[in-house]
Amino acid sequence: MAIRGRHRWLWFQWILAFALAAATMTQAQSVAQLRADLAPVLDLSDDELRALIPERAGLRFTGCPNCTGGTQENQLWWSIEHPQEVYCQHCDLRYPNDTYPDDQVLCVTDALGQTQQYPYWDDADGYHHFFQAKGWYVARLYFEDAALKLARLYAATQDSSYARRAALILQRFAEVYPGYLIHYDYPFQQKILWSADTDFPYPVADFRAAKWSWWAYMDISEDLLLAYELVRDTLDEATQQQLEDELFHAMVGFIHNYPPALTNMDPTLLRALITAGRVLREPAYMHDAVRRIELLVQQQFFADGAWREGALSYHNQTVRGLDLLVQLLDGYSDPPGYTPVAGAARFDDLDLTQRLPILARARSVPDLLRYPNGRGVAFHDTWAREQAEPLSASQSMLLPELGQARLGRGEGDAQMQAHLHFSGGYGHQHADVLSLS
Repeated sequence: MAIRGRHRWLWFQWILAFALAAATMTQAQSVAQLRADLAPVLDLSDDELRALIPERAGLRFTGCPNCTGGTQENQLWWSIEHPQEVYCQHCDLRYPNDTYPDDQVLCVTDALGQTQQYPYWDDADGYHHFFQAKGWYVARLYFEDAALKLARLYAATQDSSYARRAALILQRFAEVYPGYLIHYDYPFQQKILWSADTDFPYPVADFRAAKWSWWAYMDISEDLLLAYELVRDTLDEATQQQLEDELFHAMVGFIHNYPPALTNMDPTLLRALITAGRVLREPAYMHDAVRRIELLVQQQFFADGAWREGALSYHNQTVRGLDLLVQLLDGYSDPPGYTPVAGAARFDDLDLTQRLPILARARSVPDLLRYPNGRGVAFHDTWAREQAEPLSASQSMLLPELGQARLGRGEGDAQMQAHLHFSGGYGHQHADVLSLS
């Protein structure tokens, strides 16, 4: 039955009221959850909070010598309730302890001319276990996350005390970041901490020397940028300048020491670079991101649209990451009067999908690499979790550049497929580069 006249208006008002009530309830629930998450931080004094933000970058990969639980030296964790120790998530042993003491110290001079101490314990093979440094690493993650949650809480409530707390964390990171040591942090490899007199190029693979995270692809902190964006208007000009120069531009500057890597991790790096360009109002960062995206797409996809590594999982990771970058940049225009460097064209109402038509072809590849039940075709590093909707019918197809052919027939439950795989090996490949299924 159609809803007419006054009844339609009343119906619209009821729907609008319901929607507003639901939105208010959702916001209230969100605020309550943020307050609960932040309770340990809100209970700290300013001095206690500043003291817990690590003055040293820390290290991610430090394993538990007491048990074999977990994988890739990720067993140990840190909590704000016990900030002076780390614990194993599997055997619950606390570190350091009498059996595994931090009885040796690595001393390195940082960029501020200060000597940083990294205590460690050696196993029988002379492998360093940096227990405390693992705590610093997780504490940095914790307060990075806390800054963004505080900023979101401020945005939701307009309570300036939350903005002040977020700013306190941001300022403390701006103070300590210049002294963070460049480090090599990789599972089961001896960690390296470089003194300030060592500079690029570091004697490890590109992006393996990091300053903020454990992999330089993640060395521009999106969380801190987003937190800053939300509380910037509450800060005086001097504080804004400090945060932008000593923290955010410094992070981007560190990344610019590397040439474009053109790997499946580029979208992770470029997402943060685009965020930096937007938050810091730096069109040069946006142009740099677009340049790197175009290089990646033009050089690392086969003509049939497949990602060069061949593995479906890494194709999906890369294409989904690129799609997000396309969305972030959609409609972007340079500020009035901005002239790009080296004679490059301005961006006005940017549309990367139009500029990079191979992306449309790349999006179609996963549909061609599906079994009838929707599972991804298994070759190279393809994860078992790759699952899409079942196929309604199977047809024959060929991806000649990737090296995958399929004979297909039938519909519904009566489908058949036969696959021939004949790829090269360009990363994440297995040894079955010529195989039948």
